[in-house]
Amino acid sequence: MCEHCSCRRQPSIAQFGADHDRIEVVARRLDQAHACGDRVSVRTITAELLALLVPHVTREEQGLFPELAASGGEQHTRRMEREHDEFDAALVPVAAGVATDAQWEALPAVLEELRQHIWIEEFDVFPAALQLLDPFAWQRVERVCDDLELGPVSAETA
Repeated sequence: MCEHCSCRRQPSIAQFGADHDRIEVVARRLDQAHACGDRVSVRTITAELLALLVPHVTREEQGLFPELAASGGEQHTRRMEREHDEFDAALVPVAAGVATDAQWEALPAVLEELRQHIWIEEFDVFPAALQLLDPFAWQRVERVCDDLELGPVSAETA
C-alpha cells in the first residue's frame, strides 16, 4: 500500500497498513464469489473479512483515532468511524446468511466503498496523524494497540 511518507515507521501504522493489504486480498475474493453468485462462499468470505476488520477497527478507534481527534484531526476520525459502522451494518447480515436481496445486491458497492475508505486512511489519515501526533501521543497509541491483546492478524487468516 502506501510508501510515500514515513508513517509506516510507526508500528501501529505499519500494522494498519498490513491489515489493509490483507483486507483487500479478501475483498477481491469476495468480489469474485459474489460475481459468480456463490452465496455460500460469499457468506464464508464475508465472515473472513469481518474477522480481519473487527480487530483492525478496534485498534484504530481505541488507539489512533482518540489521539488524532485530540490533536486536531477530528474531521478525519468522525468520518472514518461513521464508515466503520456502515461497513459493519452491511457485512454482518451477509456473513450471518440473513442478508436481504438489497443487501446482497449492494455488496459490490460496499466493497468499493471499503477500498475508498482504505485509500483515504492510507493517503490522508495516516500521513495527517504522522504530522499531528507528538512522540508522547504515539507512545499512547502504541500502548493502547498493544494492550488490546487482539493479536496481529496472521497471514494464514487472510
